[in-house]
Amino acid sequence: ERFMRLAKTGDIGNVCQPNALITFKEYLNTIRITHAKQLLTTSESSITFICYECGFSDYSSFYRAYKKYFNESPSNK
Repeated sequence: ERFMRLAKTGDIGNVCQPNALITFKEYLNTIRITHAKQLLTTSESSITFICYECGFSDYSSFYRAYKKYFNESPSNK
């Protein structure tokens, strides 16, 4: 119950890594976006499918994260 309350309020990062250099959200996005890049290069699935498969709630947030980490758009796979 405490974990769910923290997750809803966004404080989960403080519990997991209080002295971390990145936030929990940044860490999670790194995992998601790395997996997305792997799927984009190894599967025939659409970018939109991969976006949702990797846990992003919408394409625009996926696009921004992908561009931030790889300095290219997902369509340039």
